[in-house]
Amino acid sequence: MLCMGLALALCALQLVPAALAGPQPQLLVERSGARRLSKLQVRGFSWENCGPNDPVVVQSLSLSPDPIRFPGRLTVSARVSVQKNVTSPVWVKLSVKKYVVFFWTPLPCINNIGSCTYNDFCEVIDMIFQPGVPCPNELTNNGIPCHCPFKKGSYNLPSTTFDLPNVPLPSFLASGRYYIHAVAKIGGQELTCLKMELSLKT
Repeated sequence: MLCMGLALALCALQLVPAALAGPQPQLLVERSGARRLSKLQVRGFSWENCGPNDPVVVQSLSLSPDPIRFPGRLTVSARVSVQKNVTSPVWVKLSVKKYVVFFWTPLPCINNIGSCTYNDFCEVIDMIFQPGVPCPNELTNNGIPCHCPFKKGSYNLPSTTFDLPNVPLPSFLASGRYYIHAVAKIGGQELTCLKMELSLKT
């Protein structure tokens, strides 16, 4: 479920496939907790849960550097609490905004990137981690599955560094500041809600 949480946060910016395409990562010392996002404003990387009674809660999340650079290196650490089994289909809605000239501008959904709705996010995860291919060692070594279903429990990814290749991003995802609001549901009941603010540098 941790990889679903990370994918929820990052798939709108097409970062997860790029992050996992590089060489094997090395483990680094984990950073202290990330700053929380109290209101929509421009500042360093920040995040918050927006569903206080949701069964899936991100307890900690750290991304560095800020801004995230392409090509470059991305260091991720996270802890996620899952209080119920998560099975397909998982409905997900993403709202993505870019900070342009003092205003947060909503981005459209183009080729399944941007402010999109997914009827089953498990299928998106299967595009990131191909079925039949072993999950990355940094996940399996920490007891983290990379496909649905996800069993209830606590998942922890120690601070891990990935190499980001020089991948072509859509023009509307060029260097800038971004806000992401992600909501996931199963059978109409909210599973998790997460808000993030981060920067890209290409």
